[in-house]
Amino acid sequence: AAKFTGKKIVWLHAVSVGEVMAVEKFIREWLAASPEYDLVLTTVTPTGQRIAKKFAGERVHVCYFPFDLTPVVKRFFDLLNPVGVLLVETEIWPNLLTEAQRRNIPVGVINARLSERSFKRYKIIPWLFTPLWGKLDFVLAQSEEDGIRFRELGITEEFVRDMGNMKFDQPSASDTFKGLPMTAPNDRKNFEGGLGQAEWSAENAGDAVGLRQAWGYTSGDLVWIAGSTHPGEEEALMVAFKALRERFPTLKLILAPRHVERSKGLLKELKKYGFSMALSASKKEGSGAEVQILNQLGVLKNLYGIADLVFMGGSLIPHGGQNPIEPARFSKAILHGVHVFNFHKIYHQLDHDGGALR
Repeated sequence: AAKFTGKKIVWLHAVSVGEVMAVEKFIREWLAASPEYDLVLTTVTPTGQRIAKKFAGERVHVCYFPFDLTPVVKRFFDLLNPVGVLLVETEIWPNLLTEAQRRNIPVGVINARLSERSFKRYKIIPWLFTPLWGKLDFVLAQSEEDGIRFRELGITEEFVRDMGNMKFDQPSASDTFKGLPMTAPNDRKNFEGGLGQAEWSAENAGDAVGLRQAWGYTSGDLVWIAGSTHPGEEEALMVAFKALRERFPTLKLILAPRHVERSKGLLKELKKYGFSMALSASKKEGSGAEVQILNQLGVLKNLYGIADLVFMGGSLIPHGGQNPIEPARFSKAILHGVHVFNFHKIYHQLDHDGGALR
């Protein structure tokens, strides 16, 4: 508590990895623009906490989100005494909102999104949720559609702004990783299937080639990355991989489960398909296995740069799809299933303009 005494604190809450990464640039620019404030960044999940800790420093304090129980929330507010609370995406906590209102502490939602599915759920029991919406001071929505849904839930129109999606604010591919030069054999063109591929300049080639080599891939290998997969999807992907290998024998697969703690179990489950398999962190230099299962945090967003093709998970099952912006920033061809309601507008634009295929 002593380290917060006399400081102006803004409390920023990002539930997990995706939300933390979405506000990376926001945090950096906010710190520069507001030198008189400190930031307390909270998460709910352990993986989110591990990513958040990279921001920890003199003015950024990282800890877990408190249980949303009145005594606990009151104690947390007593310790921080924040001047404001920022919730990322759609984190609505009744006791937090109630206590903040009681203390006249403004609360807003940034990068706010509300899927059609969640909107309908909230509408079913308005007597429970309507009072909560009234406790929000502002909502900065990801899109016009999200803004409309928040307004229809009863939030005063002028308190809702359509600001765009912060996930587009990630550093450009050229800033963080130089993409893959197209120097592979002719079957690479066939594998791309007309979906398109980035053309990278020779001066940018070194980083990509080095990363491919570090992961054990040769210039002739085709790399398929299945990102943020969920239970029920990996088996289907392995069946597809087995069929594709008959036509493209140099094809390699990187499976990146949405929850990295599933990686060891997946290794055991998927060995029955008969491919050489390895956990990505099992060796410093890549194993070159036919199937690698990612069990490292913070790697995937730049690893997409070495892919020839990407599948985005959470879309073969009714989860709602995972964020396709990370592979899209490398101009990668993206495959996905039908269930993409969490990122409906982005997938619709990508599908319509040839950047992704359902």
